[in-house]
This record gives sequence, C-alpha cells and structure tokens, in this order.
Amino acid sequence: MRIKLTHAMLVAVCALLLLGCNTSPLSPSDMVHLGSTANPNETKDFYAGNPDATSAGVFTVPADRVLVIINVIIHPLSPGPGILDITMIQSDASLGDRIRQTWHVPNSQPTQFDFSPGEVISSGSKLMMKNESSSPGRVHVSFFGYVTPVD
Repeated sequence: MRIKLTHAMLVAVCALLLLGCNTSPLSPSDMVHLGSTANPNETKDFYAGNPDATSAGVFTVPADRVLVIINVIIHPLSPGPGILDITMIQSDASLGDRIRQTWHVPNSQPTQFDFSPGEVISSGSKLMMKNESSSPGRVHVSFFGYVTPVD
C-alpha cells in the first residue's frame, strides 16, 4: 500500500510540474548573446550581438519580456596568476543598480557557469559588468540566453 501511495504522489507531482512547462519552440530571434569587456576597476554595459557578428548596441530587456540567462563565460584577456573579481549589475529606472551575481574566478583560463533553469532579468533592465579593482587584467564576459514573454 505504501509503494502505491508513493507512486501516486510522484505521478501527481510530475504532472503538476509539467503543467508549468512552456512547450512553445524557441525561435532564433528569441536567442540572445551579450558581451562586455572591461579593464580593472571599470564598469561597462552589455552589448547584444547580431547574427552577422556585429554589435546591436547596449541591450535592454524589451517591454513585456524577461531575459533568461542560461550560460556565462568569463574570459581573461591577459591570462596569468591571480583572481578575477567580476560583478554582474542589473540596472533599471525604477530600482536603480543592484548586484545580481559576483564571481571570483582564476585569471589563468576561461570559466563557464551554467544556470538551470536560468537567471531571470526583468523587463526594462540593462546589465552591466564591473571588473573589480583587485582583478589583475582586462576581461570579457559573455552571456547566452533568450527572451520570453512575461507570464
């Protein structure tokens, strides 16, 4: 009896989780690649990339949509000893600037972070990256994700 009850509870929980899943396909126009490069003690905006590898300008999350970041790559441009201190800042008109993530990564090689199910950034926001003054050199940070309608 206990096994049947546990099985029934597991099926019910899985069904509830699946009801919340979005089954609409992701189109290429929904995908986002953002990048920013900064020297030590510099704060820079994130720029969007076009499919032809040109810049689309400073990226702001479109109205009535959210940005879901699924992957971050921190790439030291002057590899060597030391630690990079990188801060991701979310900025918008209503709440101002606020820290969303801080990473302390080796300056010797690229570091990748995968977010599951994703880091959500609200509509109307832009992202900035600060290369803290203790960082040993110039760094490039790439975000990969997608925009989706606000539910």
